[in-house]
Amino acid sequence: MLQKLYPFYLSNLSSKLEEFYERHCEAFYSDESELKEHKLEWTKIHREYEALLQGILEDFIEDQGLSVSKFMKMLEMSK
Repeated sequence: MLQKLYPFYLSNLSSKLEEFYERHCEAFYSDESELKEHKLEWTKIHREYEALLQGILEDFIEDQGLSVSKFMKMLEMSK
C-alpha cells in the first residue's frame, strides 16, 4: 500500500500542499519579538490544513476501492 501512496503523494498532495503554504505563509511571518503566543488565526489555518489532508487521503482510499478501516489494517500490516 505504501508503494501506491508515495506516487499519489508526489502527483497530488505535494502540489496541493504547496498551494496551501503559499496561500497562508504570510500569516506565519512575524517579527520574533512579537511572538509570545500562537495567534488565533493559526488555529483556523491548522483546521483547514487538517481538512485538506483528510480529504486528499480519503480520495486516495476511495481511488483504491478501500474502506478507511481496510486501509488502516493494511498500513498496520506493512509495519
